[in-house]
Amino acid sequence: MNLKAPHGKAVQVHLESGHCLVVPPEGRDVPQMFVAEAMRHGCLPVELSAADVASNRQENQEKSKTELIENAVKAMLEEGCPLTNAGLPNLKELSKRVGFTVTAVELGEVWAKLEAEAKE
Repeated sequence: MNLKAPHGKAVQVHLESGHCLVVPPEGRDVPQMFVAEAMRHGCLPVELSAADVASNRQENQEKSKTELIENAVKAMLEEGCPLTNAGLPNLKELSKRVGFTVTAVELGEVWAKLEAEAKE
């Protein structure tokens, strides 16, 4: 498999067997026995850029964060948790359930999505 170092600096890959390999930023053919360890060190297939991978990772994290908020809101509604004067779930309670601080904007986006789904 052709891999390259992600940020312009060569990556040294060492296996427990004692085998070593250097992956340069311009890329090289990496024997199969090194592929997993090279990827753990951040090496990428030559056809990808580090920016593409970072962008995809952030999108996936955002999706899972939104899904966590959505699932928690649904659970709160099913349990009959009291809503605030604005008609939304309590942000502090929601944040406790998901394990991170949920912003009003994030809650608003999820709430709008759930309202749209309910109207369908």
